[in-house]
Amino acid sequence: MNAKDAFVYDFLMRKLHEKEIVIGFSFQNLFELMQDFSPEHFQDRINRMNTIHKICGNNAFRFPENLDGDVFTNDGRWYPLEWEKTADKKILQDPRAFMITFFSIGKSNTYVNLGHDMTEKVRKFSEDFAKICGQHQAALQKAKEDLKKLVALYNSRPELAETTIPGSGAIVDQWKDKVRSLESLNIRSVFGPEILGEYFVDILEAYHGRSSRDKGFKPRKSDFVDMLHAIYIPHCDVWRGDGGFSNILLSQKIKHSERIVAKRSDLPDFIQSLIQGRK
Repeated sequence: MNAKDAFVYDFLMRKLHEKEIVIGFSFQNLFELMQDFSPEHFQDRINRMNTIHKICGNNAFRFPENLDGDVFTNDGRWYPLEWEKTADKKILQDPRAFMITFFSIGKSNTYVNLGHDMTEKVRKFSEDFAKICGQHQAALQKAKEDLKKLVALYNSRPELAETTIPGSGAIVDQWKDKVRSLESLNIRSVFGPEILGEYFVDILEAYHGRSSRDKGFKPRKSDFVDMLHAIYIPHCDVWRGDGGFSNILLSQKIKHSERIVAKRSDLPDFIQSLIQGRK
C-alpha cells in the first residue's frame, strides 16, 4: 500500500471508528477476487478480502438480481439468494469464510461451482454487451466515413456526382438519416429495464453514449462488471468505482453523478465535506 492509499485507508478507518460513515461491499468486490484464481494467488486474495472485511464488516449491497426491499444491509447477503438452497448460509454471509472455502477446492466443490456459475454468467453478459457496443460503434464510424466521402464528392463536383450517382442529393440525405439513427440508437430496445432495473439502463445508455461519440473508445468486457457495481449509486451517498468507468458516467452526466468519486485520493475531502454539511 503506497502512502496515498495508506492515507485514505487510515481516514476511512478513523471515520468508521467514530461512526460517522458506514461502508458496504458489493458482489463486484468478491467477483474480482474470484477471477483467474490459482493456488499461488491464495494469500493475496485472502489479504484483500481481509481488508474489505475490516472496512465493511458484513455491510453489503444485495446481489443485482435481488434488489427488492433494503438494498444496503448488514446481513452479508451479497450473493444470489438462490445459493442458500445448496450452500451453508453462515459461510455465504461471511465473505472471508466464503473466499477461504472457494479457494479450498479439495475441501468443498459447492462454493467453487457456485462462484464459477456466477462469474461465467456475468462474463457471458459482458461479452454480449461489449460485442453489441463494438458492432454498433463500427457501423456508426463506417456510416460517418461513407457520408463524409459522399458529401465531399457532391460538394466538389455536383455534376459528376449526379452523373456517377443519380439522385446523389437524396442519397446524402438518406446517409445523414442513417448516421442520426445510429447515433440515437435506443439501448433500451436491446437491454430493457426488466433485466436489472431502470437505473441499470441509464448506465447502459451513458456507456453507449460515450462509445458512439468517441472514435477511439474501445468497450471492455470488464466495464460490464463496473456497470453492475454502479447500480448501487442511487442507494449510497458516496460511490467509488474504477476511475476510467467513473469518468464515463461523469462525462455523460448520469443521474446521481454528484455521488461519484473517480479518484481514490479524493475520497477523504469528499466524505469530510458531506459530514460537515450534515452537522
